[in-house]
Amino acid sequence: MNFSNYPVLKLLVPFILGIICARYCYFSMLTCQILGFVSFGILLFSIIFCRFLSHDRQWVAGLLMQISFVIFGYILATARMEPFQWQKKQALALENTCWVGHLQETPVAKGEKAKCKVEILQTADNKPFFINVILYFPASILNDSLKMGDVLLLNTRLRPFAPPKNPDSFDYGEMMRRRGIFYSGYVLANDYTYLCHARCGFIKPYAKKIQQTCVRLFSTAGLQGPEHDIIAAMLLGDVDEMDPELRTTYADAGVSHILAVSGMHVGIIFMVMNTLLKPMEYNRRTRILKTILLILTVWGYATITGLSPSVTRAATMFAFVSFGNLLKRHTCIFHSLYASLFIILIINTNLLFETGFQLSYLAVFGIVMFQPLLLRIWNPKNKIFSYLWGIITVSIAAQLSTGALSLCCFGQFPNYFLLSNVSVILLSVIVMITGIIVLLCSFSGWLVIRAGILLSCEIKFMNSLILFIEQMPGAVSRNISLLPLQAFLIYLFLLSFYLCIIFKNKKLLFFGLFVLLFFSGSCAWRRVHSRHEHSVVAYTLGKATGIHFDHHGQALLLEQNIPDIHTASYRLSISPHEQARGMKTCWLNLSRDTVSPVHRFYKKQQFILFDTCTFYLLSGKQFFYPSFPRLLIHYLYLHDYPRAYPEKTAQAIDFKNVIISETVTTQNRQRWIDYCEKEHIPCHIMAENGAWVLEK
Repeated sequence: MNFSNYPVLKLLVPFILGIICARYCYFSMLTCQILGFVSFGILLFSIIFCRFLSHDRQWVAGLLMQISFVIFGYILATARMEPFQWQKKQALALENTCWVGHLQETPVAKGEKAKCKVEILQTADNKPFFINVILYFPASILNDSLKMGDVLLLNTRLRPFAPPKNPDSFDYGEMMRRRGIFYSGYVLANDYTYLCHARCGFIKPYAKKIQQTCVRLFSTAGLQGPEHDIIAAMLLGDVDEMDPELRTTYADAGVSHILAVSGMHVGIIFMVMNTLLKPMEYNRRTRILKTILLILTVWGYATITGLSPSVTRAATMFAFVSFGNLLKRHTCIFHSLYASLFIILIINTNLLFETGFQLSYLAVFGIVMFQPLLLRIWNPKNKIFSYLWGIITVSIAAQLSTGALSLCCFGQFPNYFLLSNVSVILLSVIVMITGIIVLLCSFSGWLVIRAGILLSCEIKFMNSLILFIEQMPGAVSRNISLLPLQAFLIYLFLLSFYLCIIFKNKKLLFFGLFVLLFFSGSCAWRRVHSRHEHSVVAYTLGKATGIHFDHHGQALLLEQNIPDIHTASYRLSISPHEQARGMKTCWLNLSRDTVSPVHRFYKKQQFILFDTCTFYLLSGKQFFYPSFPRLLIHYLYLHDYPRAYPEKTAQAIDFKNVIISETVTTQNRQRWIDYCEKEHIPCHIMAENGAWVLEK
């Protein structure tokens, strides 16, 4: 693989570098305009200058062109982030509460609320705004038959997304800002008025209507519950009704990728259509018509399923493959990958920082690079063994390329991914083909019911198999801590190892071994550094309680109302911090007493001694009487709706700091805040300031 044979890559790398630069530094609008003119000038100069240079100095023109693409990437990314209009829009959002909004999708149920993406067009006094927001309505709005394209007069206060309240937890606001959504709000039942209906573009409403029609056809075929949700997600990309527990089960088994429409699903549609249109390879005109139909089918399917990054990538690649077959030219898969990546990033530069987008491309690159090497290990003559070996090598290659990023982002590894992928990939193909048959048989009630029964049995069998794998001992390794730098070093080692095999260059092997040595050193440094870490974290978990006592990586979680590791409050708020710090955690219910020398921890009823710090957990109906001497407490933690008055409590306990959890009522919270201000006692309000962290 020669770098000079990939001209798109030469422009793609500096373009991506420019996008990354835009994420971490901003310039003024005037500076960006100047950079735009400079970029265009450099590009024009490099093209002209190239003609007057000798062959051995052509690199000068190439370098100038790459610099122009760095600037080009920076300008596109900056324009997408809208930093120049942010202050103006933020001020307007704080001043107004009445808006004219255009529904960009049909409201869907989210628990006891209904959620909808809305484009705010203007304020009630005709000031243009034009920004995308997420609005929540009462569930009763679903009875009002509101749909995509409706224009409403809304009365709500728009608020920017709050930063994460717990350390190392997922930043939902940052993800929404990358997707071009900057505010959220809640609209009461009587605070919206229907004005009119306006079409949301030309293609999107029809694509959504086709998707909803197909989803209803699956219901007509007799599919209900999990079976209906799975086929709607696998074939149509409709994940609104998916059960979170079912999604967690698939993730633990290492096959969550089949629930999201991806390149594999587009490939199946392409394969089916290519087989059906095989008779059209009669002459050049019919081949042209076949290519057009293939491309329209692939992109139509991609549009119906929501144009996710992985689907867009696959559709772009199959379009290149179709054109290559029409022209009878061999299409290099690397060219298709680089070109599709370049096109998608030009359309939306923010996708570069989406985890799903990164995993999608890493998986394809891994399969293209490593599967041919793995296939050389064994060449079975039997067709069945050859097919199974192909699935195994694809799974290993994809896991090699995505494993480091998955560990860095999610901190868990499915240990039986080979078993689950070999069994489930074949089943998922059968399920998808049967799902297509169900849709094609919709004209006949008798046929669609019979096909629906078959599809339901297939999905039930697949669910049972995945549940069996997920419940096997040691199915998932959790709380694996991997830093972004360490993940980068792993990918650098894999790349050097691959190039070493391709080019048979010993220098690349030595470089890879040096990278591996550096990676080992970073792991050893983290392990030594963790021995000096000593912290206490009280998490904001709503009605639940969770306090981490970490002693040199050996942590104890004091919890209440957290049933298991699959609980949302644990997965979203506690587990990311455990993963980032590399903790080994033991659980202890708040009602139990214990003595743990390993954790330097002692608990007796409401009293806690951790190392040299003392804590008192004040909750419920506890009341105090004056006592002498008073109990000396460093930290007083209020939780579970305490009723005790601060003045009465101070007569029995001499506390130096107060921590007020979210479960404290507003009236009682204000009473404690006023007392702490009067007595000059440090007070941490978790409802406003997030988790309380003590580093020692």
